[in-house]
Amino acid sequence: MSSDVHRVLAFVLVLVTASACTVAVEQHPVPARAHACTNEFAPVCARRGSELRTFTNSCLARASGFQLMYRGQCSVSGRPVPGPPVACTREFAPVCARRGGQQRTFDNPCLARASGFQVVHRGQCRASVGPLPNQPIACTREFAPVCARRGNLSLTFDNSCLARAHGFRLVHIGRCR
Repeated sequence: MSSDVHRVLAFVLVLVTASACTVAVEQHPVPARAHACTNEFAPVCARRGSELRTFTNSCLARASGFQLMYRGQCSVSGRPVPGPPVACTREFAPVCARRGGQQRTFDNPCLARASGFQVVHRGQCRASVGPLPNQPIACTREFAPVCARRGNLSLTFDNSCLARAHGFRLVHIGRCR
């Protein structure tokens, strides 16, 4: 065979080989970078489409695919809720507070105001009959007997905290007579 024939055969062989090799490139969306957000309490209102939602902080809002609107809680009107978020201590200094016709005992004045209540007086509300639902009271095992009353029933409790936890009002220190 002549060299021209060899060249033509080599060219055909290269074409056949090249056409048999196809490179398939699959395109996948690039995954969003994983967010590592803190538990910092700095509420923000964010939007995704027509949905408004309050998040604990801006990182959590962005991680959920929301766009930040403003600092603070979302409101029904779409405008910011007035006032900054309130951070209260866990100090135990009970107060009786009122909002409209509702009266409630709070652990301290700050918690009452943060819930939109106005403090009426120090101490527990007199009409209160025990802790609020889902608001357990943690008491020590201190032995300091007290006499407490609820309605017409008087009982002796190991301490005043236990009496309050059962919805009783302190009558006097010491056992009931």
